[in-house]
Amino acid sequence: MNNYKFILATILILPQGVSYASQNQADGPQIKVIGVESKEKDSILPDPTPRKVEISGMSRYDCVYEYKINVGGGETYATILQIGEPLSKFTDYTSYLLDSIATAPVSNAALIEEMQQKKTNSVFFFDTEVWQNLPEGSMTVTQEIAPNIMGYEEPMGQIEWSLHEDSTKNICGYSCNRATASYGGREWTAWYTLDIPVSTGPWKLNGLPGLIMEAADSEGLHTFTAIASREENVPIVLPDKLNVHFSNRDKVIKRKLNSEATGMEGIDPSMIESITVTKSAAGGSNIIINGITLRQRPNGYTPLEKE
Repeated sequence: MNNYKFILATILILPQGVSYASQNQADGPQIKVIGVESKEKDSILPDPTPRKVEISGMSRYDCVYEYKINVGGGETYATILQIGEPLSKFTDYTSYLLDSIATAPVSNAALIEEMQQKKTNSVFFFDTEVWQNLPEGSMTVTQEIAPNIMGYEEPMGQIEWSLHEDSTKNICGYSCNRATASYGGREWTAWYTLDIPVSTGPWKLNGLPGLIMEAADSEGLHTFTAIASREENVPIVLPDKLNVHFSNRDKVIKRKLNSEATGMEGIDPSMIESITVTKSAAGGSNIIINGITLRQRPNGYTPLEKE
């Protein structure tokens, strides 16, 4: 495969914030200020704690996708699929960079802090991670749903594709064939290439005889498009199961929809261990609850799955 050069613009942010922690008292949980966080240029900050990660082999190929949501003025996300053996992982590109830094032989505290700030301040951050074929024959999905990360397992092979081999399209330099299927309450059209014979793709899409290079729903709301790919040898980081609250697919999807609709009002105060409020790059505020950013979505929430 052709090597790619993918450039991300990094913004240096110097926010001020206030941190809080919860205390369980006789009259119920209380939130109190535990300190003021300062990140001015001349402040002396402790090095961020190195991320503890567990890996499962190395990726053989990486494919970068531009994920677009066609609402409001439009939303564009940078995402990446790591293809390994036997599993693959789909995540936001910033999360991928954090994983890469965390698994590097030499720790780079400044770069970790920079990427963490980028993740917090990103308006368009893909907050779902998908591991296909983990465990074997299933996929593991995690979603940031403040104040927690929630997850579930789902069997693979449930998408029944119809192949349309007479339809072809060139994507990212590869000849692709068309396929259609229903999944998650949406009708999907996917374009896959036999030149990369792996049965995986962006997000949770899988089950075709080649890598899915593009996928879009029939309403024109969601589109994944491969923009770069290369052979790679980067660790695939596994989900941090100690910090993921596992449930089933239906409950997690419903919880996500409710969380996006209600925001801070829908969070049980007894679940809050800490709150940090920082200044965002756009001049507003970032609210981080138990380490999870409560995303402010300018165009509202448009779910990939309706059911």
